[in-house]
Amino acid sequence: MPRRGGTEGYVPDAKRVNVSLSGVTGANGVLNPTVALGFLQGDVSGNGRVNAADVSAMKARVGQTVGVDRLKFDLNQDGVVNAIDVSMAKARSARVMP
Repeated sequence: MPRRGGTEGYVPDAKRVNVSLSGVTGANGVLNPTVALGFLQGDVSGNGRVNAADVSAMKARVGQTVGVDRLKFDLNQDGVVNAIDVSMAKARSARVMP
């Protein structure tokens, strides 16, 4: 698949990675936290699972070109949300983020 600046190819699908930050300044002073980030292709709602709501949201955007606000809907990263993306989400239905 072509890469268009998304997370595909950089963060493993359905996996969490730990990211360490340094020098984060907040109310408690300077911290060096580690946060877990995950990516689940097809989970456009961000609830940690691919389900009918995700497929429905993708169908509502079919025909739209991809902008920053729609990158997550373009699963095959071809620059447009289309039936291929919807089919890919359907094929991933019931997957969950571990």
